[in-house]
Amino acid sequence: MRHNGLLQAELVGVLAALGHTDSIIIADAGLPVPDGPAKIDLAICPGTPSFIQLCSLAVAEMPVEAVTIAAEMADRNPALYRQLLKALARWSETQGHDIKVQTVSHDILKQQSVKARAVVRSGEFSPFANMIIHAGVAF
Repeated sequence: MRHNGLLQAELVGVLAALGHTDSIIIADAGLPVPDGPAKIDLAICPGTPSFIQLCSLAVAEMPVEAVTIAAEMADRNPALYRQLLKALARWSETQGHDIKVQTVSHDILKQQSVKARAVVRSGEFSPFANMIIHAGVAF
């Protein structure tokens, strides 16, 4: 039994099994999940857990090389976008290197979700709150 950090067993298992360049998606409550990746639904109620909260927990459990976000987030959800940029700066410091940020259209992000190992659904109820996290290596 884990006693700190991420406690959800299925998600811990997925993160532990990731290899270099594998990916997971932290998603808002509305992102469609394609056939293929595991769907880990952690939404409890609107806003809980939040997108940033789940991203922070995942990043703390894995080496991160890059993230991919929808370009629309900057214009259509600017408050969350600013919050994410601040979090990325903290995560980069914790990881000991810059985490590359890639932007693609939301449609492309949804297409890329087919390749993810898992889609983790948050309770986030704001638009374009989706991010692909690409695994790095621990050495």
